[in-house]
Amino acid sequence: MAIPFLNNINLSDNELQNAKLHVTSTAPTAAAAQIYFDSTPSDLTAKYYSNSTDQWVSLKEYSFPAVTPANGYVTSTITGTFPKPIITFNLNAVNGTASANERYLTKNNTWAEVSGISGTTYDLEGVGSTDGTAGIRLKGSDGEDDDVLIIGAGTTTVTRNVNILTVTSNDEFDGTVESVNFTTDGTALNVVSNTITTSGTMTGVWQGNSSQYVNGEGDLQPFPTIPTVNDGTLTVQGTGALSGTGTFTANQSGDSDISVIHNAFGTAGTYAYPSSVTTNSTGHITAITAGSAPATPSDATITLAAGSGLITGGAFTLDQATNETITFDIGSGDGITVNDNDVAVDVDDVTIQIAGGEVAAKTAAVVNAGTALATGDQIYDFVTGQIANIPSGLSFEGNWNADTDTPDLSGATPDNGQFWIVSVAGSTNLDGITDWKVGDWAIYVSTGAGTDGWQKVDNTSTLSGSGIAGQLTYWTGTANVAGDAGLTYDAATDALSVGGDGIFGGTLEDDNGNGVQWTDAYNNYVASAAVTGGANKIMTFTQRDGGTFTADWTDNGSEGTVTNIATTGPITGGPITDTGTIGIVTASAGTIGAGAVAAGTGISVAYASGIATVTNTDTNTSNTFSGLIGNGTLTSLTITSATHQLGTDSTSFMIQLVEVSSGETVYADVTRGASGLVTIVFAVAPTSNSIRVLIQKIG
Repeated sequence: MAIPFLNNINLSDNELQNAKLHVTSTAPTAAAAQIYFDSTPSDLTAKYYSNSTDQWVSLKEYSFPAVTPANGYVTSTITGTFPKPIITFNLNAVNGTASANERYLTKNNTWAEVSGISGTTYDLEGVGSTDGTAGIRLKGSDGEDDDVLIIGAGTTTVTRNVNILTVTSNDEFDGTVESVNFTTDGTALNVVSNTITTSGTMTGVWQGNSSQYVNGEGDLQPFPTIPTVNDGTLTVQGTGALSGTGTFTANQSGDSDISVIHNAFGTAGTYAYPSSVTTNSTGHITAITAGSAPATPSDATITLAAGSGLITGGAFTLDQATNETITFDIGSGDGITVNDNDVAVDVDDVTIQIAGGEVAAKTAAVVNAGTALATGDQIYDFVTGQIANIPSGLSFEGNWNADTDTPDLSGATPDNGQFWIVSVAGSTNLDGITDWKVGDWAIYVSTGAGTDGWQKVDNTSTLSGSGIAGQLTYWTGTANVAGDAGLTYDAATDALSVGGDGIFGGTLEDDNGNGVQWTDAYNNYVASAAVTGGANKIMTFTQRDGGTFTADWTDNGSEGTVTNIATTGPITGGPITDTGTIGIVTASAGTIGAGAVAAGTGISVAYASGIATVTNTDTNTSNTFSGLIGNGTLTSLTITSATHQLGTDSTSFMIQLVEVSSGETVYADVTRGASGLVTIVFAVAPTSNSIRVLIQKIG
């Protein structure tokens, strides 16, 4: 069964190798740009679907029929194999091996000489004279000439240059007009006399009336109805600053003059130094109040004196007639030194130089307790030097065989922090360290406290083994742990089960105060049993505290004597010929023996009549999601964490798509986004609830 993809496949510029087209004798469902191989025996070609023609188009080259003559337009020599023949076109117009004479392509797809055409052929030449006759002469291949004359041509000549005939006339053409006529296509003019063969008058009669006009095609057309103009009156009325009025009607026969006059405001005149101006609501000046001329400025003097750090200065008067320029110069003062070309300002022992319109600090290299400013280069040099003094960190150099000292580290003095990881355990001596295990680090330290030399990071501490649900874990070696079915603990009931003897160094007690009962039970435990007597048997049971109790019976001797008991695994203790103990081994991996089925995570165990029933109680619903998508409209569908309830780490999701109708697994673009968002993109929008999404969270 083919794998259905519901979206495009992007190979990211990689090759599609060893692929072949869909081979079928029945065309698949048509879609633009679709391609398949038609396996019909009479076809056997690849085909693509063309939208422009709405049909399947073969990719096979079209062939041309070959002809038997070797002088055909398409030669008879065709190479190549079906369905891709190689066809040679003869474009040289060669008849066999001959190349002379003119040729033409016949309907039989062959080149033939023009001279071989049956019947009479004609060549053209001009016929000219000065007696009013000129024309074209047809020179026949049968030796006969036929002339086409131009009558009344005057002084005319006809000449030929290759295939061009030129008619040249030196006179105006004259002759007799034998027939003149004219017609009209329109309906506006009727031709009464339209043909004259000798002489006469051509007459045309207009057919329209005063309510019609002639359009560009010569047809009569009625004038459109002109709207009637009413006698409404338009009144012009001046308002505000304008006065005057007048009227006119739309259908009046004469002109009307209407005057609109601007009203007068205020009094004309010249006002010097006005103190106030009054306007009305339209912005026109209605009144102006005259004012007084300004007072004459006094001759008071204003002096600008130089302050601290400045010299010179100057003064000016309020009524002076010319401009005044006052200049201040920087002078020497507290912390200021004026030189010929610059000014130096000393601020807290840091000198700032003012020269050439720029301010520049006096700088010096960075030193401890220095007060001078430093340039960027001086700061960079200082910081770079300090960084160079910082010790470097660890640098991994590769693996080290501690057995063969490969590479040679015992005689090397690497840089500080360089280290190697032991790949083969060994006892090579590096500064007194000889215990090297796989995974240990050999680090050379030359910076910091202590003597330069090799140090070891011990990475070989391991703990192996695994626990079993309900069993207590104990050490089986220095680095291994295990559990045992004979030593279990039930957290639900707080019951501790010990399959063998319990040895306690003190008194067993519990919160309920029944430690005495536990001690009594231990003391009264039967440690051994022995049978004595003949016909009357006595079995004596000895307790752990030394106490005994007996049971007796009569042995009539009719049962016989067991002389040998043999055992096979998992039964132990045989052969027994007299007395002995029969046991059964504890089951383990690969070994049959006594054991019990214990419940685990998601597993419950129930016992009835010696049968253990194991049930899976965990359906894994907390780690799985199933839902339907598709609405027939959207091609991009999303499933949020609120819907699938599997958390926000979508990278741990295993996602599968199933087509509901067929049950087949299908494929589309699946994007695992942030916050658990899953986006599924289809090339064509799936129908309503047609796709089931299955998500399983791994880990």
